[in-house]
Amino acid sequence: MEVRPTFVILTGGRSTRFGSDKSSASLGDATLLNHLLATLPENSEIFIVGPPENNLVRSAVFIEEEILYGGPLSAIASALPHIKSERIAIIATDMPLAGIFLASLFELDMFEFDAIIPRDESGFDQPLCAIYRTRALRSAIKSLGSPVDKSIKLLLRELNSQSYLINHQEQSRLRDVDTPQDLILIKQTHKIDLPKNSPEKREIMLEWIAAVKKELAISGEVDIDTLLLLARDAAHNVERPSAPITTYLLGIAVAQGQDVVEASKKISFLAKNWKSEA
Repeated sequence: MEVRPTFVILTGGRSTRFGSDKSSASLGDATLLNHLLATLPENSEIFIVGPPENNLVRSAVFIEEEILYGGPLSAIASALPHIKSERIAIIATDMPLAGIFLASLFELDMFEFDAIIPRDESGFDQPLCAIYRTRALRSAIKSLGSPVDKSIKLLLRELNSQSYLINHQEQSRLRDVDTPQDLILIKQTHKIDLPKNSPEKREIMLEWIAAVKKELAISGEVDIDTLLLLARDAAHNVERPSAPITTYLLGIAVAQGQDVVEASKKISFLAKNWKSEA
């Protein structure tokens, strides 16, 4: 797994069905773009293809589209000259709750595949919330000629892709916002206030961690993102109360000498494939 995951966020669409710029639309106390940014891992390299925006919750590199409103394939092509990493995650800004899920795909072994594409229970693929090998992506887009106004489905035909079947809970996080009604539905189905990893909430969490470490006289760094991903997998795939117990068990494993990241991977894999006999 690459040390620093790279994300490419597409924000430059016309938002015709929505009626205004979706990336700056409000969801609770933050824009769709800031919700998405706040859920990406702390060490991420982030590129945003679209017009520059102010008041972001974290730093990112903005890339202008070579052809304005040329479609998602054209936007991806505009980003590729700036990418140096072996793999990239591509996500549209209208999927504000999908960041943590997408980050977890970086943990999967791609084997010889060019891409990992989420597929929902109805068989619908999500190529704009997926992981790609950068070299394969460049080659595929080049083979298509001009990417302007071409369907993303054409890109998938050029790639050797692996499908990742998402469960019901994951599917709800991948809900996209095409219309104002979609935005209302997300607000109704998810408790939306500040993003979980917004600077305000993260600062509170860091203060709490420091206080607990002082109270218990313990030292060492806390891998916050690994623990949050593990707690999410346990809560979504087993049951919600299992999340704190699972992170406690991870702590025991680390205390006994296991590597925190490797142990977390094992437990996450177990959770994602869990089928209770109860």
